[in-house]
Amino acid sequence: MILHAAATALALASLALAALCLALGAGAALPLGLGSLILVLLALERSFAGLRATVRSGDPAGLLFPVAHGLRDVAWVAALALWLGRRASGRARRPGHSMLRANG
Repeated sequence: MILHAAATALALASLALAALCLALGAGAALPLGLGSLILVLLALERSFAGLRATVRSGDPAGLLFPVAHGLRDVAWVAALALWLGRRASGRARRPGHSMLRANG
């Protein structure tokens, strides 16, 4: 499952590169195709897993696997990007950067 976050990061980076290429008037077919292919493969893999879970359990919630896992993967990428940004800038890391404080 941790590979999903890495694959999502690669896909999003490829799509960002494609957008940059388009803005600069350069060819964007390769990064656009790579990013799109990775996202489709991730969605298909989670769709099959969700369908299998739905068939085994009889609960249609498994059909939401691609959406839930896609959101989770994007959240992981965002968290990793923030962590890398803090690390690269040399700012001190505190527990509050990764968790909310309980109010009670």
